[in-house]
Amino acid sequence: MLGSGCPGVLLRGSRRMGKSSLLKNVKGFLPTDVIVAYVSLQSAQAFSSTAHFVGALSQAVAGVLASLPASVETRESLGTSPPVDLAGFLHFLNKCNSALERGGQRLLLALDEYEMLDEKLREGVFTADLLATLR
Repeated sequence: MLGSGCPGVLLRGSRRMGKSSLLKNVKGFLPTDVIVAYVSLQSAQAFSSTAHFVGALSQAVAGVLASLPASVETRESLGTSPPVDLAGFLHFLNKCNSALERGGQRLLLALDEYEMLDEKLREGVFTADLLATLR
């Protein structure tokens, strides 16, 4: 939380250890200037293509940003249609970062069941560029 970078946190543990519950409730343990977008990656719809995946992530992020005090301005700056490729998703994330910086806030993107990313990378549904974009 001290730097301006984008650190990642990986929760790893056995099944039924409460990882999902922690991700769903992590907001209560973070400073108020951190906005949390929780996304479960168990949805088959999110994994049928890169377009569906970046659309699902964008929708989750836009949903939490809409609750910010400047939500009308934020919604207008993000646009109305979700991105359909990695370039569009990166552009969307840059707009989100700008909106958050204006409000002195940060975003934590909490991805549950992240191992699905590895599986879809192996299957060729996603490219390694997805990971670079998320970082």
